[in-house]
Amino acid sequence: MPIIDFTVPGTNCYEAGGVIHHNSGKSTACAFEMTLHLTGRYDDFPWWPGRRFDRPIVAWAAGSDAKTVRETMQPILFGQPGNLGTGMIPGEDIKNTTARSGTPEAIDAALIRHVSGGTSRLVLKSYDQGRTSFEGAKVDAIWLDEEPPSSVYFECLTRTMDTTGGNNNGLVMCSWTPLNGLSSIVLMFLPGGKAPDEDSTVSTGTE
Repeated sequence: MPIIDFTVPGTNCYEAGGVIHHNSGKSTACAFEMTLHLTGRYDDFPWWPGRRFDRPIVAWAAGSDAKTVRETMQPILFGQPGNLGTGMIPGEDIKNTTARSGTPEAIDAALIRHVSGGTSRLVLKSYDQGRTSFEGAKVDAIWLDEEPPSSVYFECLTRTMDTTGGNNNGLVMCSWTPLNGLSSIVLMFLPGGKAPDEDSTVSTGTE
């Protein structure tokens, strides 16, 4: 299968969990796409070929636990603590943030200015909160960084179904290296839902 390179020239691959992957800066790519959806700044990047929302959105970004999210996803999106607005989301578009209880310097949620004049909402979540914390809401875009439990993954798929009745469903973006091997979720991204033969090479779709 073809390899799509987001950040570096040439082809640079590595093997993990019996599958060939590419060092494409997957978290940075997902943060960039999430920023586009939150702000609606698609016209700043006319080459963008992907999904477009014409309104403010509700979004989630989730990782393994609160500290991991604070140290990985939060800096990419917002910048380091004390330097809010130096990440992927432009500082002038960050209207407000609320702190996460029990985790110093961690952001729980943020209101993001949308080009339409409205406001998008981003909630930072973690898998250790359990599946039930992912229930109930209608969410337009979800970014999962690091492989989630299958119960959380399927709950997220459900959250993005029919987010605005009659329109396209939302989307779930995944960025992880399958360090747990060929799990049930990883197999979903492989042709035929099964491990490749020893003499074949497969590139995953877990961008």
